[in-house]
Amino acid sequence: MRGHSINDRRSDSESILVSNRVEVIKTATITGEYVLAPNPCTTFPCLPGMVYSVLSDGKYYYITVNQSLLWAEGEKISWNGYAPKVGDRVTVVGEMVEKRDIKGKNFFQIEVTKLKRA
Repeated sequence: MRGHSINDRRSDSESILVSNRVEVIKTATITGEYVLAPNPCTTFPCLPGMVYSVLSDGKYYYITVNQSLLWAEGEKISWNGYAPKVGDRVTVVGEMVEKRDIKGKNFFQIEVTKLKRA
């Protein structure tokens, strides 16, 4: 399902963008390298920091747990006893969402249901 922009029509010649969010939700399996990447800019000002993601085919898939990014400075998480380390090759299964940051750049998040060594 693809979301769409919602415009608030103020007059015949003026419209204001209320949301430029893209939502494509599907179950996905991604295999790639477990890495740290700069977090997507979703607030103004952008929050600095690094988040865990899977790098596959040149794209970052930002890992989320309970709909929150997994920050490098946060609690370390394991899946069925496996705690991945940066550089590990992993396979992630979960609900993938395509979003757009405040600069208009699309990015992917994956809500992890399974994560294992590839």
